[in-house]
Amino acid sequence: MFDHAHDGVFVADPSGVLCYVNARLAEMLGCAGAAELLGRPFPAAQWDTNPAFAEMWRQLLAQHHLHLPEVTLRTVDGRVLHVSWAAVCLRSATGDLLAVRGLLAEHAQHPPADNSAGDSYRLLAALAAVADATSSSLDVHEILDASLLTAASVMHAPIGIVRLLDAKGTSLVRAREFGIPAEVELPVRTPLCEGLLGTVACSGLPLLLDEASTDARAVAYERHLGLRSLLAVPLRTQARTVGVLALGARQPGHFTIEDVGVVLSLGLQIGAVVERAQLHQSVAEKERLLTQQIENARDPIINVDLQGYVTLFNHAAEELVGYARADVLEQPLARLVAPERSGAMLAALLGPTGDARTSDVAFITAAGEEVLLEVRVTPLMRAGERIGAQLIGRDVRARRRLEREKESFLATVSHDLQSPLAAIMGYAEFLLSGAAGHLTDTQMQFVEVILQSCRHQLALLRDLLEISRLESTRFQLEKNWVWLDQRLSWLVQAALPQALEKQVDLHAQLADNVPPVWADPNRIERVITNLISNAVKFTRARGRVVVRAFHDDELRAVRVEISDTGIGITPEDLPKLFDKYQRGRLSRAASEGTGLGLYIARGIIEAHGGEIGVESTPGKGSMFWFTLPTGAAPASAL
Repeated sequence: MFDHAHDGVFVADPSGVLCYVNARLAEMLGCAGAAELLGRPFPAAQWDTNPAFAEMWRQLLAQHHLHLPEVTLRTVDGRVLHVSWAAVCLRSATGDLLAVRGLLAEHAQHPPADNSAGDSYRLLAALAAVADATSSSLDVHEILDASLLTAASVMHAPIGIVRLLDAKGTSLVRAREFGIPAEVELPVRTPLCEGLLGTVACSGLPLLLDEASTDARAVAYERHLGLRSLLAVPLRTQARTVGVLALGARQPGHFTIEDVGVVLSLGLQIGAVVERAQLHQSVAEKERLLTQQIENARDPIINVDLQGYVTLFNHAAEELVGYARADVLEQPLARLVAPERSGAMLAALLGPTGDARTSDVAFITAAGEEVLLEVRVTPLMRAGERIGAQLIGRDVRARRRLEREKESFLATVSHDLQSPLAAIMGYAEFLLSGAAGHLTDTQMQFVEVILQSCRHQLALLRDLLEISRLESTRFQLEKNWVWLDQRLSWLVQAALPQALEKQVDLHAQLADNVPPVWADPNRIERVITNLISNAVKFTRARGRVVVRAFHDDELRAVRVEISDTGIGITPEDLPKLFDKYQRGRLSRAASEGTGLGLYIARGIIEAHGGEIGVESTPGKGSMFWFTLPTGAAPASAL
């Protein structure tokens, strides 16, 4: 409707550069066509030579809209032009300034009376009025009240209704209205696409009627309103419809075709403002819920900025350390941490890595006591930039006490069981040696069963103790430089008697460039021994077991593989093979075992920062592998 308007209309970016000019404005400014003005500053926008215009533009951007009854401009060809000026800022749903849309109405000496303004002038005035009514609030209901009254006032409509789409986009929900007879009860919710307003919401198109109450599409409440004239438009944003604005009157012909364009533009502006307010309220509600969850969390939660100063301190943190939140906020976190750990803690918080980390931290309470927490540190990000860190602590004193009690119990049980088992094994070996007299073949078999059972029980005890250590937070590795190629050669040689007894070909294929790894040699030997022993155990006579080791340049790790031509593992068993007490169905049928060896192997490898896995085909064999990272030893070890 602007292209053929009788008044000049423009759209400019926030700096005053013109993006759109209609033919009338080009003519008013003395140009042959609109193309001469596009991409150039507004002719009057010479900030250094026209301070009055510069001040007017700044006032417009500050107030979001501006209406001046008389402004004097100089045209391109040097004429003096007297105009009425109305402009409004166009903003996105998030409130960002996109552009300025303005109207210039030319007059000789005085501005025209309101009733002589063209449709475009009336539209700009209406947009400015809506902007004025909604600029000071982000409350959806306040915005709708102001917008509805303003739109009805511009259109001289005695009845107004606004309905908004629900969150699912399937219904129109009662929002705001005025002028509704007391005997008419408006439904709270109506299905989308039902009724006159539902039709507008569903189609996204305006609706102009002179006999609304008798229209076949009207639902009960719309008929009971007794409307004849109805003008309904969608409240739209750039991407979607958020509701419907309807204006009505009880006499026919109240609205014209020209009114449709005015109210439709109002609907676009109101829709953008409503979406911005809804977005603001949604973010505010999420922030409220998050704040509530943090405040009510059972674990202490502390946020710090990049300088290590506390920015959030929840109730659980207050109770733990005994300091009030007001005494801690904006203070350095180092004040709450044991002095010997504060430097390391700050280095971990503010270090370059963006990964979450967990470590033990001793906090100092207001009473001067130390409280040990297991703290998980997670980076806080905003727009891709790190702005600080969040600490979530867990009081592990009770858990550590239980761990110590568990370890003590297992150690006691292990000692109490190992002593009689050792005695039984000693006497069994003494009997087998013949020193106590001759044994029959049957008696020899019985004693061998006793000896084998004792060995099995001792192995189980060792496994249980190792699992207890692995699952304890106090588990420690005794690391040193380990040359895996040498260790593998020794361990393959040590396993040869078992392989020869089963008639299995066991050999190693070791690369020449295997670098050393920083690891616990005894525990890595345990993993390798377990994997080689399993491979030999589950490989039939005349089968083959191959041990390989090489450096994986991409992973920066040493990879060890133990391949066999044994019974294999079913696909169903593979995902849980490294779980506690799990053994594949094929292996259960072929051999006895505790089901703890692979679980322990996984714990040891993962404690070194490596990975362990298996590939297998039933009936063809398996390939177990693990990786250990290469690199320099920590400075403390040098």
